Amino acid sequence: MFTPKTVTIIVIAALLLIFTVQNAEVLQINFLLWSFRMSRIALIVVLLISGVLIGRLTASWPRRKKPPQP
Repeated sequence: MFTPKTVTIIVIAALLLIFTVQNAEVLQINFLLWSFRMSRIALIVVLLISGVLIGRLTASWPRRKKPPQP
């Protein structure tokens, strides 16, 4: 049968599909001097990828170690 992992993946994929279909409208985006049209789901995907990249970059920054206390 299905493992719990497979069921979880199927449920998440179904929810993402529903979310995508419900948010397919085109939006007018204004940012500083730029203005352009983009579908809402494309905007969400761009922001999601940006967030993941920023999270990975900041997680890989070396952390300062405190000097040992005497």
